[in-house]
Amino acid sequence: MQHQPMHVLLLAFQGLNTLDLNGPIEVLGSSAIAEEKYFTITVAAADEITEAFEHVLIKREISFAELLDNKGKLLSKYDMLIVPGGPPQNVQKVIDAGDEGLMAVIRGWVDAANEDKRQRWLMSICTGSGFLVASERGAEQTEVVRKRWVDAGKIDAYTRLVTSGGVSCGIDCVLWMVGELIGMEKAVKIATVMDYNWEFGSVPVTQGQII
Repeated sequence: MQHQPMHVLLLAFQGLNTLDLNGPIEVLGSSAIAEEKYFTITVAAADEITEAFEHVLIKREISFAELLDNKGKLLSKYDMLIVPGGPPQNVQKVIDAGDEGLMAVIRGWVDAANEDKRQRWLMSICTGSGFLVASERGAEQTEVVRKRWVDAGKIDAYTRLVTSGGVSCGIDCVLWMVGELIGMEKAVKIATVMDYNWEFGSVPVTQGQII
């Protein structure tokens, strides 16, 4: 059966946690589903090269400025926005710097979803929820980052917000989203190929689901 791929945008910033970015990429770009081409992945950043907290260098595909050009029309292309986190001081540094790029992308993307009236997914990992607070889109507080992951439902008419805890929690969260979007069987297949011990907690949204 033919399908249109979902376009996924990930936002990078100086000092982010590597796994917060690479975990979702590993899941969405897995060889287990590569032939079906369910997802396309784009990494955006303010700078050409972003240095992660672990001193890994990440090259962007597109800049925040390019995404915001022409009143942010390019943002309407993306079905899913993933905002990674990092050490709290690094997240706060980006917020305090007064560079509106990252927050403006979040705001523009949520607003585009409402204008297009098309269902989209907004996900933050760990302290990345701080950017949602700063952008005034999504989480109103950061308690959710203490959980493995939380499906917060729709924050606007056409945006579904999901937040997760840090590092490997982001992998769990994206696997669950894959299950929601293209089927639990494929999500389990991805986890198996990753040799990742994926388990659900005994919370209402996952209780009774067997993986």
